[in-house]
Amino acid sequence: MQSLPRATTLPIVGHTQTRPGAKPAKAKVAPLGVGLTIGTAAVALYLFVVHSYKVPLGTAAIVVGLFAVVVTVRPLRACPPIYFYAAFLAWSLVLLPAAFNSSVAWDSWVELFKIFLIGCLAFNAIRTTGQHRFITLVWLGLFAFYPVRGTLFNFLTGNGAFGRFGWNFAFSNFNDMATYSLMPLAMSFERLRSHDKFWVKACAFAGVIALPFIILITQSRAGMLGLALMFLYLFAGTRYKLRLGSAVVGIGLVAVLFAPQGVWDRIRGMQYLTSVETLGQSDSSAEQRYTIWQIARAIIADNPVMGVGIGNYSIAHEQYARQKKEWEGARGQKDAHNTYLRLMAETGLVGTTLYLLVFVSCFRELRKRVKEIDKLKSPNDALLRERCRTYQSALLGLALCAIFGSLETVVFPFLGVALIAASLRLSGGEPALAVRRVRQPSRPATAAMSVSVQ
Repeated sequence: MQSLPRATTLPIVGHTQTRPGAKPAKAKVAPLGVGLTIGTAAVALYLFVVHSYKVPLGTAAIVVGLFAVVVTVRPLRACPPIYFYAAFLAWSLVLLPAAFNSSVAWDSWVELFKIFLIGCLAFNAIRTTGQHRFITLVWLGLFAFYPVRGTLFNFLTGNGAFGRFGWNFAFSNFNDMATYSLMPLAMSFERLRSHDKFWVKACAFAGVIALPFIILITQSRAGMLGLALMFLYLFAGTRYKLRLGSAVVGIGLVAVLFAPQGVWDRIRGMQYLTSVETLGQSDSSAEQRYTIWQIARAIIADNPVMGVGIGNYSIAHEQYARQKKEWEGARGQKDAHNTYLRLMAETGLVGTTLYLLVFVSCFRELRKRVKEIDKLKSPNDALLRERCRTYQSALLGLALCAIFGSLETVVFPFLGVALIAASLRLSGGEPALAVRRVRQPSRPATAAMSVSVQ
């Protein structure tokens, strides 16, 4: 008898129908690459705007990127840091009518909402490890080309203030410049331990050496302490202590050879910060900062639940500074120079707790991932473990720096958390791209069976 037509092989991802005894065909997976999309391009453009200040396209980048993500990405996702930030914004919105100045509070809330949107955009736009690598390299490249290059140029030409060096715009404040360098430093460590090409690792190594030096020449006590905590945490948990120790020795050698004398004077002056009576022996800025913190605590004591409204700290500070003669040197509209005190003064205990949970939840997830890897003892996950430890160290450094600066008003900390969350989501492997089913000509129903009748 005539045999029936043979079964047709259908290329379906994860499964291929074949004849008995035949070897199964491998599922087709798209090769690893950048996979540039409108969403990732929008994140890159936003990074260019906030580093260079060349074009006023930050809001436009957020809007276009979010529209592209909403239209093309399925499903849209969120993570605990995004949930907590959204709750913080909701609480701040509830407090608007009770703010000292509702107009100022609304403007500040809008700026915080933009930070929230760029975090959501980055988390959803980064869907592959190639895209995460691309955004990381863009961030590192822009940070190197603008604030790092500018700070080094000012250092070489002696264009500083009291021996301290920074750049322009948001990077003109020495404490902020040092603080913003911690996350790129963590990214440089990550790229140095990756499987990237030699030129990427060479650039990452340059970042590992240059960024600590940048922190030193800003003479920021916050930055120095944050850097020290970051290295101590890395050294305590890394499996590559010799490599990290060699890097620290190299950084120390560069510092000894090129750091100005003011850096060492600043470090020696930290011994006077342990007591209120000896603050004046450090420098005048430390004493004035302590006075500002006293005023902040007075504001918190009078507004422990509702606060004075988001963005209203400077207004409240100006009013409270007139109450005591010993606060005369801190009069005017001044910042709290402390993230925790400012959050407490503006949003109360509830708002402060919600904001801090953004970073605590991210740190907790990193710690959980490290424990899972240690339990499995899989050598294949060694790089992932080191990456998680590196990001943990950066978050700890930022937490310490937040004691000396107001970080809730800038985009870099939350954008860094969004990139970390995206990295954790992708750590299970590169998602395979589906292969479309090939359309086959219609056949008789019996053709689905590869059976021949003798």
